[in-house]
Amino acid sequence: MRKVLASVLPEGKSLNGRDALALLSLGAVVFAVSYLRLEASREALQVNNCIFGADAATYAKALATEQYTGIKVQKHALAVVMLGLLAMPFKLAGLAPAVAGSAALATVNTLAAALIYVFGRANACASLPSVALALMAFSGLGTATLLGITETYGVTIAMIVTALIFFPLAAEHAKSEPVFAPLMAGLLTLGLGFANAPALAFLLVYFANLWPLRQQLDGRRLAIAAGLPLLCVAIAPVLPVLVAEGTDAGSSWHANYLARYATFANFTDLATIANFLLNALVFAFVAPLEFLRCRFLIPELAELMARPVNLIAYGALIATLVYGIWHSLRSEQRPTTLGILLAVVAILAFYLYFNPDEAILYSPQWTVPLVLAGASGLGRIPLIVAGVALLCLAVNLPPLGNPRTHDPSRCCPIPPSTMADREHPAALARERAAGRGR
Repeated sequence: MRKVLASVLPEGKSLNGRDALALLSLGAVVFAVSYLRLEASREALQVNNCIFGADAATYAKALATEQYTGIKVQKHALAVVMLGLLAMPFKLAGLAPAVAGSAALATVNTLAAALIYVFGRANACASLPSVALALMAFSGLGTATLLGITETYGVTIAMIVTALIFFPLAAEHAKSEPVFAPLMAGLLTLGLGFANAPALAFLLVYFANLWPLRQQLDGRRLAIAAGLPLLCVAIAPVLPVLVAEGTDAGSSWHANYLARYATFANFTDLATIANFLLNALVFAFVAPLEFLRCRFLIPELAELMARPVNLIAYGALIATLVYGIWHSLRSEQRPTTLGILLAVVAILAFYLYFNPDEAILYSPQWTVPLVLAGASGLGRIPLIVAGVALLCLAVNLPPLGNPRTHDPSRCCPIPPSTMADREHPAALARERAAGRGR
């Protein structure tokens, strides 16, 4: 076990004093920015739901009333547990439940950023520039979504990055640690599923690292190494539903949930595919408008094309990622990079099937991993990476403070078809007005 854990960093080295200082500084900045943005958005969440069709309003109410299962334990069991536990010390310190919830979310986001730094160190990368790049994509770890709205993707990203750090090690030690290594992979798989079931796609990173070693394992060890994580794939999405809904209701929960959102027709409708790809591969990286919307559509591409700085930022970011991934594919990190890319393809296919209307909301699950896929290559050009991150910040930050973002008539004129009636800006505004009238 010590041998596996000691292998996280190159040559078994521990984080040094410089790393500790970088992590403390990073943590302070991410926590402060996240907490302040969450608190600043509280008023807006009471009257609109403009952040890409998110469940932010529902989740904010759940945290404010200490109803942590309202964060949907069936889908985000790990988030329910983490936020409930992390909010406790802040409440004991005298903070109101809603404020304690913001502090808990900010703590989760800080953990995710710190794990990205550790992943960079494990892959011989200049970590802080890479963290900055992950933060500055429009819907990456920070600028438009995770640091500033009440959502669960901070937990998901933290779990994905943890898995990316340890899956290669579990595969590498499947021969010398025939029980512990598959057990580690299985526990990581459960963590991914409890965070968000689609994140299970990142188990492909484990198998991408296990594949080159398959001939070194006898049949029994290979069966354990591959079978235990696959068993956990079956358990992870189902167990939280059974716990929350009971055996009878829980057995039909997934079917009912998919029936509401998912359809294979999305794979044949050209407009749906075009909107999805624009949100997933363009608008997720660079803001198309000068204010936030609950939904971006094909016409917003013309708006983006009319903004030279935004286009330059997008081109620079994509070119940087392509460079990093290309060099990572030619390095010893190739299996991990291939696994991440396969997982990104799988997760994109799932969300096209499941709910393409909210692609930009889900996109931290591929924008951040794409930065990590190129970690080894990005370590070659740290100054360029830092410059691209600053450029992305310059174009992605202003929309957050634009008054039109907080105007329900402007920010959500065409709600996503999957948005529940109670989440429509007009319904939230009526609810708030009724509350004031009592």
